[in-house]
Amino acid sequence: MNIPTPDFWWSAVTGPQTFAKAVAGVLLEGRMALAAVPDDLPWRQSMRSEILARIRAGSALSGTYIETVDAQEDCPDPEGIGAFLLERFASRQVAGSWRPRSGKSIQRYLADNGVLAGKILWIKGIAPGQASVWTSFCRGFGRPSPATGLFVVECAEAVPDDARSCFAVVDFARYVSGFDVQMLSALILARQEPALPRLWQRYAAAAAAQLAGFDAELAEALLDPEAAGSAGCWRSLDPLDMLSRIADWPAFARRGTGPGSRHALAHLRRRRFDELAKRVWTAQIQVLFPIIEMQRTRIVDFLRLQLEEALDRIRVEQFGQRLVSPDELEFGTLVYLLALRTPTGEREVYVPDEALRETVHSLRDARNLLAHRHQRCTPAQIDFILERESRALGLDWTPCETSQQGAAS
Repeated sequence: MNIPTPDFWWSAVTGPQTFAKAVAGVLLEGRMALAAVPDDLPWRQSMRSEILARIRAGSALSGTYIETVDAQEDCPDPEGIGAFLLERFASRQVAGSWRPRSGKSIQRYLADNGVLAGKILWIKGIAPGQASVWTSFCRGFGRPSPATGLFVVECAEAVPDDARSCFAVVDFARYVSGFDVQMLSALILARQEPALPRLWQRYAAAAAAQLAGFDAELAEALLDPEAAGSAGCWRSLDPLDMLSRIADWPAFARRGTGPGSRHALAHLRRRRFDELAKRVWTAQIQVLFPIIEMQRTRIVDFLRLQLEEALDRIRVEQFGQRLVSPDELEFGTLVYLLALRTPTGEREVYVPDEALRETVHSLRDARNLLAHRHQRCTPAQIDFILERESRALGLDWTPCETSQQGAAS
């Protein structure tokens, strides 16, 4: 990935680039587009650049360009949209010749005088409840065309009822998913130096995507070494601590400020740490839980002979049923068997490797934390799990001193 992250997101990642392609396709057909997008859409300028590039590539009208209008800042009076467009885009003579009582609508006057010809007006920053004012105004143009100008209305609320009669609705959520954010996160991590171990990259990408939701820009910030500060990196710091640092960055000051926002920074400011912790826990279930299960399988295979002999000698029940095969052993039952002694004080399952016994206990604790208590593993626990799996798979592994200290404590 040698191009800037914003451009890569909109031009190469499947969901975002398909969304941009859909919007461009609507405009190339000479229709107006209503872009149903989240409040915290990432890298908006790069999105518009990508859409414009697609329009120019698919049309002979190379002079077409996008004019951005911030509805609240540029045109705060919803009743004065037509007057604003005249003042902003018309020549002084055309603007001065407009007569409201002429019997001609201002939309027709704008079209007849080519005020918006060759332009795509991208309307953003619409105040809550005001999207219908803009869609109603645009409907006054009748049948749109590049010769009269085209509109794209960014809508971060429910699509107005009248919009579909004159707009093609392109819904960001239909094209973009958390998988797109996770894929981008994985690519960002893959090019970082020094690189995290491969399995840590997998987990960090999943956790950043779960926290960020649709906001790929936030995901990139979470993976930025600056977010970890002097504490190190993902291997030694809770991602919620990194999120707290990012909340103070000027670029994210307005993120999650919309009404009812479910953005991670909105939850942080409301001190909804339970919701944020749940997102990180979801990533751990996605990445760590299967790894813990694979490690259980390996341990059972390693101890299979001793376990089979023990299950033949003694009755061991799990979930109310007698176990007959080591493959059915859960970690809790395995811990019980390893601790079980004969009447003479000898262990029922002889495992001379004390480190293996400690590993079984540690994996049992991590699994119970995730599966039964619905709580997150600590960075030290994660490092322990991923180190074991990396070594089992023959992957490179660099010890993390901070995580080792955390595990020891």
